Amino acid sequence: FNVEVNHKGVDKAFAAKTIAKLTNIRIEDMLILGDSQNDIPALRLNKNSYTPGYSPSYVKKVAAHVVRNVDASNFASEVIYKRVFKVKQTKKAKKEKEKAVKKAKKAKKNDGK
Repeated sequence: FNVEVNHKGVDKAFAAKTIAKLTNIRIEDMLILGDSQNDIPALRLNKNSYTPGYSPSYVKKVAAHVVRNVDASNFASEVIYKRVFKVKQTKKAKKEKEKAVKKAKKAKKNDGK
């Protein structure tokens, strides 16, 4: 359960526009990430908008890109590394990452005992 309270008109879109104005960074050059209804105005700002596959369908319809097979913990890194920088993992790196994840899960499970 999540509740977000903001001043009317203050959201990610407002923030992106404010940052653009203050820094002279064009909105078209920004990366916009969002996964819920309150992110829709920001996701509509440019063609660099991303939402994860677990977002509601009405959010997926607005975002320029839907990133499948991610969860909340790796959504941003998936977009930044694989989509923006187009970083590809080697098979060896992927196996090492999988081992590290399994090891971390096992350690976490053992800490709970």
